[in-house]
Amino acid sequence: MNQKRIKKQISNFLNGEYFTDALRITLSIIVPAGVLFALDLPQPAIGVAHGALLIALTDIRGTIEDKRTTSIVSILLFFVVSLLSIVALPYPWLMGVILFFVTFACSMLTVYGSRFSISGTAAIVLMIFIWGLKPSGLSFCIYLLTGSILYHSISLLHLWIWPERYLRYAISECLLTTHDYLKVKALFYDPNIPLEECYKKAILTHNRVSGAQQQLRSILLRDKAAMHNSNLKGQALLRAAEKTIDLYEQITAIHYYYDFIREQFAITGALDLIRQMVEHLTADMLHISEMKPFSQQQQSLETSRQLSHLTARFEYVISKESHSNAEILSKLLVNLKSIHADIQGIHRILSNANATSITNEPKPEYHHFAPFENMEWKQLLAHFKISSPIFRFSLRLALTCLFCYILAQFFELGRYSYWILITVVVIIKPAFSLTRERNIQRLTGTIIGIAIALILLFFVKNTIVLLAFGTVFLLTFFTFNRTHHLLSVIGLTPMIILVLYIYGDSGWGFVLERIYDTLIGCAIAFAATYLFPSWESSRVPFLCRELLKANIHYLEKLQDVISETPLTPTGYKLARKNVYIEQANLSSAFQRMLGEPKHKTIASENIYHFQMLNHILSSNISSLFMSAANRQSTDFSFIQSVITSLTQSELLLNKHLPQSVSIDASDTHSYVQDYSVEKHQDPLFVLKDIAKEIRICCSEIRANLI
Repeated sequence: MNQKRIKKQISNFLNGEYFTDALRITLSIIVPAGVLFALDLPQPAIGVAHGALLIALTDIRGTIEDKRTTSIVSILLFFVVSLLSIVALPYPWLMGVILFFVTFACSMLTVYGSRFSISGTAAIVLMIFIWGLKPSGLSFCIYLLTGSILYHSISLLHLWIWPERYLRYAISECLLTTHDYLKVKALFYDPNIPLEECYKKAILTHNRVSGAQQQLRSILLRDKAAMHNSNLKGQALLRAAEKTIDLYEQITAIHYYYDFIREQFAITGALDLIRQMVEHLTADMLHISEMKPFSQQQQSLETSRQLSHLTARFEYVISKESHSNAEILSKLLVNLKSIHADIQGIHRILSNANATSITNEPKPEYHHFAPFENMEWKQLLAHFKISSPIFRFSLRLALTCLFCYILAQFFELGRYSYWILITVVVIIKPAFSLTRERNIQRLTGTIIGIAIALILLFFVKNTIVLLAFGTVFLLTFFTFNRTHHLLSVIGLTPMIILVLYIYGDSGWGFVLERIYDTLIGCAIAFAATYLFPSWESSRVPFLCRELLKANIHYLEKLQDVISETPLTPTGYKLARKNVYIEQANLSSAFQRMLGEPKHKTIASENIYHFQMLNHILSSNISSLFMSAANRQSTDFSFIQSVITSLTQSELLLNKHLPQSVSIDASDTHSYVQDYSVEKHQDPLFVLKDIAKEIRICCSEIRANLI
């Protein structure tokens, strides 16, 4: 990596969303607290800092309406929880009862999405802090409320001054993840990398792309100001977002039988030229993802000349190939040129808001694509059953916290024993594998953080310098809180130790206590994962069926196009979106399942093969959509046969139905065994064979379920 690129990455980090947000949050917490401490008001300073800190934890990327709603709910929730905690503090039995019900109720807020899940977790942490720190009187509730409102006001002011800031970052992240996926696609043309490894990377990268696209839709399509026709920048960002998602489809549509491609073109130089062209395209995408939209100075893309030179060489290689091979390479070249044109189009839009041209093309009904976010009682009530994973998680966490509370009442665990409960709340997650991962990260981060704190306390004696280090550690915590849990714990641990050392008159004993509190909390949290567990293996077959249904619906839209039935962009793009989301849901659940005990996993090799086949299937459907205008009506029967086969596969995965779907012997051959060039040229043939492969795979999965 050259020096210029390193400087660019440092600049991107310092100007990026996470660091600038962390800097704003840190200043919003320490400045008011510092002023109050300077005025010799330590109790108000601690209460205001706590209020600002807790509400800052809920301040994640979103529209101004999202932030306003989340903050108002969180402020009221924190105030009520603090009042209940202060009132119950003198009565240990009452405190235990309220802790159980508050923990359960706040955990159930997960029903309403990640925003309110974070608010619920912060409220639980607040109650534990009040029990541990024992602030005096109801005045603490007022200080807490003041700090929450103060931070909320600063956050809204920041968003009002820079209204399109989060949209820009969301588009940048979407472009960056798409760039990563394109880099993975280049690996398929490298004979030295096993195809299985390529598919694994492609599936995992798709998860990040799907997540970025969903967040982009959530922020952009639900932002009333940005979506208004009179807002030129908002409309430009909308167009850029739409083209970015369409670009991803263009990239996924480049799919061939790669064993055949590698064998046929290994010595012609075509594979190397393809990789070089993709590298230039990814460089352009990386440049666009890092640029600031609509700024006064924008650098132009620099790869057009290199791509022209590589295209000329590629066309020469094509001219030397046989007719069938030349047709394959020509089609691939057309796809690469289309990707290049789309990248240039996105660059033009983000360079100049006024460059967005008005076309007569029908636009999708955007409100259908915005993730639905609403708070209704019936959503909550629907999860009040033991079969609900959220209910089981909430009950597990509430019982575990109550157990830790009772443990602290009967045994002398030290002055800071409330950190056992904090550790439990932070670590325990709905999924077993996530809890185990957090456990490891928490332990590792705490040990490293304590080591850093001890070194500082040994060498630094000046209080001002220690406070400065504490501020840096707090900044580190908020910078990585949403992206790297390990690094956030490494930042949080020394910050707490330094603050307690300076203001708590704690001596060195509390460092040892911090270690064994964390160890106890991690052990209890891990043991609690076996209490009302929700194993991913029980959900995987359902998610496989949902993915098949999404692909069937996607094919039905393709069938409409081929049969010349009028099709709106809304219907087609919604079908495409659902396929992407279901692919990501299955892959995420599969990865979590791999982290569960071995006796709980089911047919992991078959599930992975099922994902790979569906990845190939959806890629070929996308390819057919792009060439649907040239299709003949006779193709209709092909599509219908694929739909029928996938429907049978979906029935196979329903373990509640009798095993009445059989597989004909004639259907058991695989397309990977057929080296017909015609089949590599036409996705229709691949679709039919892939559908048969999926039926075989589903039959094997069913055998493991029975």
